[in-house]
Amino acid sequence: MRILALVTSNNICDLLKNIENEKIGFQYDCVKDIKEFEYYLDIRNYDFVLLNIKEVDLDNELLDILSDLKKTSKYIQILYIKAKSEGTLNNLERAKLLNKGIFFSIDEDDYTNEYILNLFNSSINISRNESVIREGELLVDIKNEYITYGDREISLEGKPFEVFVFLLKRKNEIITKEELLHSLWVEPELVTPSVIDVCIKIIRQRIDKPLNISTIEFIKRRGFRFVLKTD
Repeated sequence: MRILALVTSNNICDLLKNIENEKIGFQYDCVKDIKEFEYYLDIRNYDFVLLNIKEVDLDNELLDILSDLKKTSKYIQILYIKAKSEGTLNNLERAKLLNKGIFFSIDEDDYTNEYILNLFNSSINISRNESVIREGELLVDIKNEYITYGDREISLEGKPFEVFVFLLKRKNEIITKEELLHSLWVEPELVTPSVIDVCIKIIRQRIDKPLNISTIEFIKRRGFRFVLKTD
């Protein structure tokens, strides 16, 4: 999951930084002005846009950007948090936001961080604090980057481990290279898609080949999915 936040409050950026430190597969960018906001939208794909600005700042330029974004990114979610210094949202303001295509709107208050954290936690696929994942004889300890299959230990670390766990958590779903890049790399625009092929090759060398099993299936022109197969 990748978040782009256009904010006035450093508190929001600090919260996102803390989440990133705890979660595999969570990336964020925090910006202060519309030009920088638009720049990041051009080079990266996002699951959430978080706006912590004055309502008056929702001007035509920003609304045009958000309108174009909704057309190109059908499933992106936009959350508007009214700055604490601007008071609280009333029903008329909420209605105006809905008309602008912003379906989630809250006030910045003592519960804002908790709300955001719960929202993201419900969507983040991989957590460092999650203990283990089991799939047949396969056991994956996410926090310690530790894998066993039956009574055998497997050495896999770094990005190949993260790719493996990401696919495992989304087993039977076809995941594109683009989604893997934007979910697991801090600067995906600086990484070539071939890095995913390298990670998959390492997974097959470290897990599939020595254990005589198959874990990652390649779907031509679509991506990869986790399907555990044994002979």
